[in-house]
Amino acid sequence: MFLKSIFTKTVAMTIIKTSAAVVIGSGLMFILNRFFAIDIGIEYTYIYLGNAILAVFAAAFGPIAGLLIGIIGHTLVDFTAGWGLWWSWISASGLYGLIIGSFWKYYRVEEGGFGVKEAVTFTFIQASANLLAYGFIARILDLSIFTEYFGRVTIQGFVATGVNTSIVLLFGTPLLIAYSKIRAKNQQAAEAIENKKSIAHAVWFRLVLGLFFVSALMILSIAELVNFQMENYERTVVEMTRNHLRSAVLSLSKLVSADELDLFHTVEDMDRPEYGEIRERLIQFADDNSIFFAYFWRHHENRTMQYIIDNDIDPLTKVGPGDFEEIGEEAAFIALSGNVHITDLGAYTLEWDSLLTAYAPVFDSNGNVYAVAGVDINDSFIFTQRESAKDMKLLQLIAVPVSVILALLNVLLYRRKTRQVEIAHVKLQYFNNNLRRAFSTYLSEDVVEEIVSDPTRLQLGGEKRYMTVLFTDVQSFTRIAEALSPEQLVELLNYYLSTMSDVILDNEGTIDKYEGDAIMAFFGAPLELSDHALRACLTAIYMKRLEDGINRHVKEKNLSPLPLYTRFAINSGDMVVGNMGTHKKMNYTIVSNAVNLAARLEGVNKQYGTRILTSEVTLKETHGRLLVRQLDRIRVVGINEPMQVYEILETMSDAPAAMHEMVQLFHKALALFQASAWKNAETAFSQVLQLCPDDGPALLYLDRCRQYLEFPPDSDWDWVYNFTEK
Repeated sequence: MFLKSIFTKTVAMTIIKTSAAVVIGSGLMFILNRFFAIDIGIEYTYIYLGNAILAVFAAAFGPIAGLLIGIIGHTLVDFTAGWGLWWSWISASGLYGLIIGSFWKYYRVEEGGFGVKEAVTFTFIQASANLLAYGFIARILDLSIFTEYFGRVTIQGFVATGVNTSIVLLFGTPLLIAYSKIRAKNQQAAEAIENKKSIAHAVWFRLVLGLFFVSALMILSIAELVNFQMENYERTVVEMTRNHLRSAVLSLSKLVSADELDLFHTVEDMDRPEYGEIRERLIQFADDNSIFFAYFWRHHENRTMQYIIDNDIDPLTKVGPGDFEEIGEEAAFIALSGNVHITDLGAYTLEWDSLLTAYAPVFDSNGNVYAVAGVDINDSFIFTQRESAKDMKLLQLIAVPVSVILALLNVLLYRRKTRQVEIAHVKLQYFNNNLRRAFSTYLSEDVVEEIVSDPTRLQLGGEKRYMTVLFTDVQSFTRIAEALSPEQLVELLNYYLSTMSDVILDNEGTIDKYEGDAIMAFFGAPLELSDHALRACLTAIYMKRLEDGINRHVKEKNLSPLPLYTRFAINSGDMVVGNMGTHKKMNYTIVSNAVNLAARLEGVNKQYGTRILTSEVTLKETHGRLLVRQLDRIRVVGINEPMQVYEILETMSDAPAAMHEMVQLFHKALALFQASAWKNAETAFSQVLQLCPDDGPALLYLDRCRQYLEFPPDSDWDWVYNFTEK
């Protein structure tokens, strides 16, 4: 039941959210496309700003919203424009919104993640949808309407597609980026507010203010739209009616000549065959021109007219030469004076319930007015907007209460949502604080904040990754510890470990553990780093550089009887990283053979008199940015696979010229040594020692040269040195 309740609420909120998007989106699309379309000078081709709104809402609210906004928005445009509903274009707009909305999760607009990558995806999809919907489907469906050949219609489609695609790109994409940033800022602002009451007040203030303006805007827009459409409709109908009457009466005045009308003066003349033939002409004319009555009359005497002939087929109401009537309209006298005149449509009211009339003179061969042609249409022709006006008024009356009801409903729903936000906020703050406490001791602040902002990037449990591990150890620390009291030792360690740990954290490394003076750290988790190997090597170099300052401080404060010199070992490889241990006691750490190899390598520094040793695997990832020298292929305790080791001296850019010269001399001497030229190698290593008298590797190799001169190694030796101590 609980899950069902949650599902029901979620569905309800989705429906409400989508409905609101459809109402606002279709309204904006209608207003922009109807009143702000820009003619670019190509037939049937316009810039429709509303299409950008359609694309934006579809990308932000999904395919259903896109489909409905496209259909409703375009339907409103066609309906109010008065040219009829073009279902091909309405369908194309719906399809356009549906296609864009189908990819809405890729845009990450609602998550506040709409960036460059998402903008490129959106641009490609909306351009494709525009081409498919408007460039092909709508134009192909309209071929039956156009008289042009297919090529012209297609070219117009491509031009319209290109123009409106550009508008969506220039107008719609910035809107999406802005909306997405607002969403992101709102989420960050909500997380930053820790006071429950402050959240409620902020949400309520924005809600009430927003609903007030939205409701007011909707009501004013609908009212203005209704009034505008009513006035526009009435003006259009009146003008169309006036043109229709004028055109019809002028045509009628030319249909029958004065000589033909002069044949009929008495009732007996109605039996003449010419009379019947002219009546048929009038009947056909009325049918062709949507005329209720078509007739002719002549001025008889004073204010009296004599009917001549009409199109009425009812024997009881038709008129002829035997029918006379008083002239009562000013329009009739104007026609007798030789001018066309129409009933004053502007003063016409529904209560008349009669006919609308137009008169035109019929001239004889001498240019005099012989008769008057008259046409009548039913008043329903001009007042067909009566029912439409009622519907519009009804819409206007409904709009206000519906807007108010929706506003109240939104307030109630949002109030419930506010409570959920408050609870979720408290839980999120608790979770984030725990995360910060858990990771702040061995991760940099920037890394901790990145994990807190996106906890999904931290996968609890074991995960295999290619990473780099760093081990450090202080030379002769046992002698130092023996000479200090426990309190002095703690003070020394706290100073040393704090200074060195800051370097690791500044380079986005993760501190695994401290073991006395030793530090174990790794690079590449919990956040992935593409340059983890280089970061680890640079960290060791920076830590080594700090030793002069550390030892000055130690000497000034009398913290240690001996200077502090740190040895480092670095190795890269596949490692399993995650929270390991038990449910009651866990440690975020790494395990693998590559980790064990680095731990063994740290002790090898003692044998060579070196400070920073690394493996060939790690060195390949540094891309030549470090000054290193090759040492030996070795096999450490507990690991059978031999490895090539190198000493890291400095960065290539910061190493002094003397250090570069020493490395070159050492590598020349090493090449002689590996060629078994022991005597020449002895001389070469002596030259290295002249440049650097205390160089550990040169001293070691000099001793080996002298040993091999006396006792050469076996011919089948594989040049791998085996170390039996950790």
